Amino acid sequence: MNPIDPRRFVLVTSEAGLANSTTSGNVFSLDLLFVDQDGIPTLVEVKRSTDTRLRREVIAQLLEYAATFVAFWNAPQVQSAYESSCSKRSQDPREHLYERLGVVAASDYEAFWQMVRTNLDQQRLRLVIVADTISLDTLRIVEYLNRQMPLTDVFAIAIPQYAGGTTRAIAPRVLNPSILEVDKKEAATGQRRGEQWTKERFFADLQQRAGADPVRLFSEIEAWATQHPQVGVSYGYGKSEGSIIFSSSARADSSYRPGDLVFLTLWSYGSVEVEFQYLAARSPFSENGLREELRQRLNQIPPISIPLEKIDKRPNIRWNALVEPSVKKAFLVVQECVIDRIVSEASQPGETADG
Repeated sequence: MNPIDPRRFVLVTSEAGLANSTTSGNVFSLDLLFVDQDGIPTLVEVKRSTDTRLRREVIAQLLEYAATFVAFWNAPQVQSAYESSCSKRSQDPREHLYERLGVVAASDYEAFWQMVRTNLDQQRLRLVIVADTISLDTLRIVEYLNRQMPLTDVFAIAIPQYAGGTTRAIAPRVLNPSILEVDKKEAATGQRRGEQWTKERFFADLQQRAGADPVRLFSEIEAWATQHPQVGVSYGYGKSEGSIIFSSSARADSSYRPGDLVFLTLWSYGSVEVEFQYLAARSPFSENGLREELRQRLNQIPPISIPLEKIDKRPNIRWNALVEPSVKKAFLVVQECVIDRIVSEASQPGETADG
């Protein structure tokens, strides 16, 4: 939702049953239940604009689900539901959690579910309404709730569809709350989602998690980016995981600004994240063909293998895939091409240097 502090989610279950007493069966069904990398449960309801309830009734429904969830679900139930969903998809729960959130070792896996327990004990949630259109009335209610509920964030996400001939496109957009308002709320309650990481803290954490080889590799990539005149290098926010974020624009500047395109992120658990999702937000990489070309160029570097379905997402490459000097060099050559494309597009007439 914000390139500087990106949320990553793993699906716990769909159609989550909710009881309203200890003796009753399930009386409600939540569309989707996720958790993010900080262990915050995220309840999602999906509606069509043709649903006449897409106003006060849907808000009331989601609040009722939230109240029921914190009353009758606990962390072991959430973990059990997640592991059951993985089993149905023939996925290893620990490996899938690492792939999605970066939780690696057994101790990290158990610590993650302890974070979920802590958030549930504090009744800290994220509520999300998803629809093809969001009315102004609904958005006004959502904004009001965000001002009044210090421990729960409420988001409205519009996913309009555009069709032309045989082509259909969707353009998801988070309508609220602004990052500024979220920061104000978290600062007021003393519950920020983590302080901004520093270079020293990032590499110390990486060393502890993965050892000396990824520290050397990531230091070389960070040095390459720092010396590049049109790459911004920023350190992200987080409680337990650090990130180095690389962005580019036509502006010769070493810092990220809103509007710059984020193209690559390094994580302190030892992964390199290729930011197709952010690149897709703006020209030139809003064209699927260019992102597919980028994917193919990366896949020409053994042992990198990014599936086709990831060109709208943020696929991870484990550090040891890039540790050979020739592989790292080839990888950075591809990143140079990405930067050239971004800068060339941003320098066209009508574009501003600040994006």
